[in-house]
Amino acid sequence: MSFDMTETAIWVARNLGFNKKATPRTGNVIAVLGVAFAVAVLELTLAISVGFKNEITANLKGFVADITVLPSAVSTNTEVSTIELNGELYQDIAQVDKDATVTPVVMLNGIIKTENDFAAISIKGFEDDYKAEFEKKKIRQGKWPDGERPREIAISQTLADKLGIDADDKINICFVSNGRLRARPFTVVGIYDTGFSDYDDIIAFSRSADLRKIAGIKDGEATGVEIRNIDLKEVEEKANQLENKFIYNYNVTRNPATAYQVDTIVRQGAVFLNWLELLNTNVVVIFILMILIAASTLISSLFIQVLDKVNAIGLLRAIGAPNKFISDIFIYLSLKLTLWGVLIGNIIGLSALLLQKYTGAISLDPSMYYIDTVPINISVPSIVLLNVGILAFSWLILLLPGRIATRMSPAATLRFD
Repeated sequence: MSFDMTETAIWVARNLGFNKKATPRTGNVIAVLGVAFAVAVLELTLAISVGFKNEITANLKGFVADITVLPSAVSTNTEVSTIELNGELYQDIAQVDKDATVTPVVMLNGIIKTENDFAAISIKGFEDDYKAEFEKKKIRQGKWPDGERPREIAISQTLADKLGIDADDKINICFVSNGRLRARPFTVVGIYDTGFSDYDDIIAFSRSADLRKIAGIKDGEATGVEIRNIDLKEVEEKANQLENKFIYNYNVTRNPATAYQVDTIVRQGAVFLNWLELLNTNVVVIFILMILIAASTLISSLFIQVLDKVNAIGLLRAIGAPNKFISDIFIYLSLKLTLWGVLIGNIIGLSALLLQKYTGAISLDPSMYYIDTVPINISVPSIVLLNVGILAFSWLILLLPGRIATRMSPAATLRFD
């Protein structure tokens, strides 16, 4: 008569595990809680770190284009340096990335003057067909400047609070022209808030048409061209390709106006991107610490299980049970605790993540973290992969300690009390 050794080992492990008189419940509880704590912390760390990275990167990309083409450093225009929006420029950009989104912008610096205060700002003007997906999502009062009234503008909540401005207020903005200040009235149609204080403090949005009239910029010209929808990892490579094209064109034409400058989000946002890289390092450290906690509690639990079942080990060895059979019994016992720990850890971790995701219960100081609440990014594939990895790792670390039971002498174990 033959029988399956694996099924038998599982059956023995199940019966040994449910024998409450023989099982050290305190050791089991510690093992389960250790694994549950590690799983919950790993899930929280993964979801929060990815959420931070996505949110900060999205905010940065909202203000700074992946690649920005700027006018030549040598310009014949003494007022505002501009770029001619000709077909050759768009063709050069398309050769570098045909799927990129190209947006001409007009950028003017000015000073908002109120009765009691003033503030320097940079006004970014877009064409009327610009979708403004990022900016419109951040509007907290009013609306996006759409040209219903002349000289509409959207300013940040930070700037509005500082100057005591509300939506629909009239303000005067001073611009420098020929060494003199010229004031122009604007209507604040919208107030936005991104929590990204480095940009909120100085950036306002308007229409290119209005800014062109103020600065005397011709139609078909802009102060810069923004190129978006480029993978962050490819930005520098494609920026270098574009720079080489501009250098080649200049060498052929010898026209200083075509010697465009190129800037990137990697260069402008180096502080934020380096901070996110540091965050990745912290995540790795947390992962290592949590894995060590789970491993130590599982190994300790296995040792307790072995010591508690010394007499059973001796009996199995005496009747000729194979070493692998005895080792598998105790590995299955510990894996059962692991499964309970993973289940409880998932319940705790996912509940906390969902609570934060849909309620924003834990808030942050935007001046320090650039966002006002802890961001959560729940990725089902990542959660599944994390759980599978924990189970696989648990099984591997239990293989070596599980063989301790196979080295015990039958006579010694049967006499052990």
